[in-house]
Amino acid sequence: MLLIIFVYKKLQGEKNIQMKIPIVLTAFGTTTKAFNTYAFIEKIIRKNFPGHEIHWAYSSRIVRERMAKRSTAELKHPHQVLENLGFAQK
Repeated sequence: MLLIIFVYKKLQGEKNIQMKIPIVLTAFGTTTKAFNTYAFIEKIIRKNFPGHEIHWAYSSRIVRERMAKRSTAELKHPHQVLENLGFAQK
């Protein structure tokens, strides 16, 4: 399963600011085989939304823990990604 979130944050007191909306791609229950598919999806999204930041999040705790043992890449929970972007309270 894959969820795509477009994140928009209103800047208080600022007018006419051109802002690229970050895109958060969220996967659940993935396997290493699925990462090729995710890379393909990201390529399409980057092509269709140039200049937007793209962030990945993984909602499955089990997947994040298993991948942490196999890789140095840190897979983040959706809430962590939104916190890092300043859209969620810590």
